Amino acid sequence: TVFVGASARFANFGSANLTGANLSNADLTGANFTSATLTSVTWAATICPDGTNSDSNGNTCIGHL
Repeated sequence: TVFVGASARFANFGSANLTGANLSNADLTGANFTSATLTSVTWAATICPDGTNSDSNGNTCIGHL
């Protein structure tokens, strides 16, 4: 699954299987990832749901969902 550069503000990814997804440069502000599977996701220059940038969080949004 590729969401490179996508605007997914306030999207509901709850319970989605995003294994291997590329979320680079995506805007995920306010998105819901409750119970989503996030194994091997690529987070590069991604705006996390809490408004922080994945690059400032060790190249991940885990902990900032």
